[in-house]
Amino acid sequence: MRIYLIILSGAMLLAGCGERPPTTDQLAGKAARAMFDHDYAEARRLIEQVVAAEPDVPAHRITFAHAALRLDQNEVAKIQYEAALKLVEKSSATDPGAVDDQVMLLVCLNRRDEARKVIEEAAARFPDSQEVQLLAEDTDRTLESWEEWQLPDESANPEPGEAPEPADAP
Repeated sequence: MRIYLIILSGAMLLAGCGERPPTTDQLAGKAARAMFDHDYAEARRLIEQVVAAEPDVPAHRITFAHAALRLDQNEVAKIQYEAALKLVEKSSATDPGAVDDQVMLLVCLNRRDEARKVIEEAAARFPDSQEVQLLAEDTDRTLESWEEWQLPDESANPEPGEAPEPADAP
């Protein structure tokens, strides 16, 4: 009987029964590390798995978008930013902590005027939220802080075959 248990234990080890696949938290952590190391392809590969497992977590979609943006995969980034924005908009109506994410996503999507309006409305809706009031006190700085992750302005980069809008003559 003893030898049977030893053989069974050895077989289980060889079969890999003791190894577990990484959790989504572990994958998200590895993706964050890859972003920090500027390994955007690895970050995108990892975070894509996380988003597939947990599609309703805005932070995962934002990381996915940031990695795609750094890889010049602007359409992928736009899709992820928009999906994250839909998730965040639901909670920002009642959660002052979600307002900053909503503003960031609007800036990333080149919707600065809408972001400014969100800040103004949130400041009125959450007068006791220090976080929201800080956003409102220095709106321009808040908006500028997210420009690094902004999608390229499509009007500045017309599609092939499209002529750019003429500049007004002075």
